[in-house]
Amino acid sequence: MTKFSLILCILSAFILSACGGGAPVTESNTTTNTGGGTNTDTDTDVNVPGEETDSTLTNSTFYPLQYFQQGTEYFDEPEKSNNRFAGIGFANLIRGYVIAPVNSTTLEPLATPSIDDYSITSDGQPIDRLEQQPIMQKILGLPTTLNTAIIIDISSNGVVGLGQTQVDALIDEIKNYITTAQADSDPTIANQMFTLWRVATDATADVALFTNDSAELFTALDAIASDWLASATLQNSPLYESIVRAVGTYKGSGSANSSEIDLRADAINDLVDGYSMSNIAPFSQTFTSLVVSSVILISPGKNNINKFNAETANAALTWQSFLVFDEATDGVDTTDGNTTPEEDTATPDGMNLLGKPMFYVALTSSANPIDENLKAMSELVIENPADSAFDFAQSLIDGQKAAIQKRLKTDNRYLVRYILTEREGDHEYIFSSNATGYNYGLTTNFSASDDYTAVPRPEPIVEITGANDEFLAASKASVSEITKLYPATRWSALIFEPGDYTWAIDGVPATANADGSLDIDASTVGKRVTLINSSLSSGTNSAALDIVD
Repeated sequence: MTKFSLILCILSAFILSACGGGAPVTESNTTTNTGGGTNTDTDTDVNVPGEETDSTLTNSTFYPLQYFQQGTEYFDEPEKSNNRFAGIGFANLIRGYVIAPVNSTTLEPLATPSIDDYSITSDGQPIDRLEQQPIMQKILGLPTTLNTAIIIDISSNGVVGLGQTQVDALIDEIKNYITTAQADSDPTIANQMFTLWRVATDATADVALFTNDSAELFTALDAIASDWLASATLQNSPLYESIVRAVGTYKGSGSANSSEIDLRADAINDLVDGYSMSNIAPFSQTFTSLVVSSVILISPGKNNINKFNAETANAALTWQSFLVFDEATDGVDTTDGNTTPEEDTATPDGMNLLGKPMFYVALTSSANPIDENLKAMSELVIENPADSAFDFAQSLIDGQKAAIQKRLKTDNRYLVRYILTEREGDHEYIFSSNATGYNYGLTTNFSASDDYTAVPRPEPIVEITGANDEFLAASKASVSEITKLYPATRWSALIFEPGDYTWAIDGVPATANADGSLDIDASTVGKRVTLINSSLSSGTNSAALDIVD
């Protein structure tokens, strides 16, 4: 079986002099499994080879847009999964990354990013770009699926100063949030799925399976309202535990080292993020969606059960995170070169974690100010005094939108792919920037331990793209984004002309333009387009996608 391991290399912003300087050095102590294989267990110092001079520097760096995963309680095999990226796999012997190209000084999106601005090496040597065919394509049309856990504190903390009228008004505002979200023009917000939790003596799920059925959610909210004042005598409030349970996936003994808690074995949906893939041809996949999640906590605060502490609650929110440059470093290398995976299990040097966003609706009073621990782990704090009108629905929605854009960089997502050529032994690939400011690198350890000497090149595959070679995700093309489809054949040494391809719309032959492209517009919405390369003698010679608004 092919074995991959993706290593995080933080090449944090060396400032090189005009006469050149030594290459940045950092620990490559974070690995991940990519699609189609198992991890290798590596802990290797990575050097970007060669002496660099100003003439080789670019203004292009990148953010990785794959999830950095950490926390031994969140993996069946922590030694293989902790402190690693969640990988993606597209085809046999094809390496893939999702990145956001940005200016290495301003960290703003690049107008015209190019694969040529980035270094790709194999065992310390530049790859053969003609043979290995690296490409970088802007991703269009990748749907985002949002799952949200709503946690409502009905313990004595949550009922201080509230009568039934106020409780009913609070529940009505939660319903208003759900109704307003489902009517939003943003499909990610409108189509989000929910679980619903209450915090009393214990943290329990009233709606355990993801749903967007407002009737089911409202019925559960009415039950919570009915039980709310009866909880006024319950002095316990396991808020931190409620966050851990709502996120799920945890398996451990908590911060109090109690008996083991296995949240993977319960019957409650967990907040697990990542790219969803589907097969489009033998040994070839495409994106279908990106799953993200959020937590909404409605409470005055004041956790007073310590089975889980603030640290374990924060770890639940950050066990899957995007990484961004720590702009406070101002382009200065913060790597000490002496860390190990065991010593460096939190945020990698020079980077910040963007975990699952939590939105804390603080029901404050003179006795209950904003909880500072909850504030510290929250994306957004919405203070709504318990004795005033409840009005937080739109603030929650606006916060969710901002958090998604901050993490996903939806207008600046690119897919990088290239062929792996080695067929036996262990090899190290590095994809990295070589810029004048912030730098970043990703390393793939490739082990062809099952002897790939007999494995041919990756099979060629036909692909439908946009006018600028965009990657059309989910096998869909939106007429609001593009008006022409173009043919392409990947992983072939041959060059194909427009006349090698034929198009059909719903099975009816369609006339291509002189450059081989096919026009699409409102009249083609709802129809299926098929592309065939009649000159391709091996591999997958056809591709298809659906036209949408």
